Amino acid sequence: MIPAMAPHHTAAPALRPWAEYTTGLDGSVGIPPELNSAIGQVFTDANIDDFVAAVNSGATGLIGLQISTDGQALELGAMDVVSGQDVRVFSTASEVTVTHTGALSVATGAMLTISGTILSLEYTESFEVATGGSLTVLGTVGLDSFW
Repeated sequence: MIPAMAPHHTAAPALRPWAEYTTGLDGSVGIPPELNSAIGQVFTDANIDDFVAAVNSGATGLIGLQISTDGQALELGAMDVVSGQDVRVFSTASEVTVTHTGALSVATGAMLTISGTILSLEYTESFEVATGGSLTVLGTVGLDSFW
């Protein structure tokens, strides 16, 4: 006979009110820190340098850049996407151009996804995707230079 066990109950985490998830007039999205850490690191187009630094830190997991302001010409510096990183650049804006001004590499076991609507995606330096690395381009993305 199996001894009876007391039921195990775990309290569900409290839901946060929608008011804490903010959208600015410029299209930027405010995400509570605990949610951001649960889903990875997600940066807005106002924090591009922080996004590039997060990728180059070598931290694993999801690192995303959300482009949400129309008509921007954005520049990303050199990026080394390392094994265990899932890096995503996604645009919900229109008439946006993105230029990588430094070398880009995607290592074995790393993923880089570029998606949404980007008028022009250009690399002024070299880029390399190692065997076993992944580069995915989805949506309406104009590819310039080195492609």
